[in-house]
Parts: sequence; structure tokens; C-alpha cells
Amino acid sequence: MATTSAPAVDPCQGAAVRSKSKVSFGQVCACRGGAWAGLLLVAGCGGSTTGPALEPVAGRVSFYGRPVVAEVLFQPIKVGGAPAGRPSIGRSDATGRYQAMFAADRAGVVPGPNRVTVTVFPFAEEGEPQSMDDATRPFKRVVFERTIAAGGDAIDFLLTY
Repeated sequence: MATTSAPAVDPCQGAAVRSKSKVSFGQVCACRGGAWAGLLLVAGCGGSTTGPALEPVAGRVSFYGRPVVAEVLFQPIKVGGAPAGRPSIGRSDATGRYQAMFAADRAGVVPGPNRVTVTVFPFAEEGEPQSMDDATRPFKRVVFERTIAAGGDAIDFLLTY
């Protein structure tokens, strides 16, 4: 009895592929990064102001005192660390400043305990990355918990090794 298999669907391309080649880590990161960005855009397109109460959170990210481009993710958590809702995300600019956004039209973070992930990207003046893996590998990632108080918070991340 012969078995046939349906062609695999490449989630990044949306097309059927008949290949047994492995997908590199960089391709997976690029795909997941694109999917994550798309999810944030779709989730933020409703234009609605309904949802959880939010508190403003903004600040600066630096590495040894130097402003860096970084992604700051605030994931609300339950007691025990399980996720408790949708995260807020901010990306710092060239001066290291960021503002956490819950949706495209809603700034802020769900108050209470949050798992905060700060991901610093490679420095631009080091030249073009040599591979997709080099372009998507974070320079530094720090994860910790922080309680966001009513009234908002200014959180500066002063990172070192």
C-alpha cells in the first residue's frame, strides 16, 4: 500500500513546497518576527479604545551609558508566572527612548506584575550583517519581573554585561 503525503506549507511563503531541506534558525526567526509584527498590526487595527485599563510606561535603554536600539516587551503575568493577557511592546529609537504600546492606537501597559524582556539589537556601525542569523540574533537579552503601578511608570534600563 503506497502512502502519499500532502505538500508541506511553508508558513513564511504561504505556498506548498516539496522539499526535505531544513529551515535555518535565521529563517525561522525572520518568519516568526514577521508573523509577530503582523499580529500586532492586525490586533491594533480595530481602532477601539475598549479593553483593559492601561498605565503609561516610557523610558530609555542604554548599554554602558550609551543609548541603544532595543525592543521592550511587557507581558502581564499571573501568580506563578503564567501569561495573563496581551503584551505591550516598545522599540527604542537612536536616542534609546521608548514608549510601550498596547495597540497601534493605545499607549500603555496593563498594571500589575509583568515579565519584562529587553532585547538589544546589534550596533549599526558594526556594518551590514553577514547572514540572516547575524541580523536576527540579539546582542543582549534581559528578562525580569516588574510591577507596573497605577499612574504609570518611567523605567530606564541601564544594561551592562
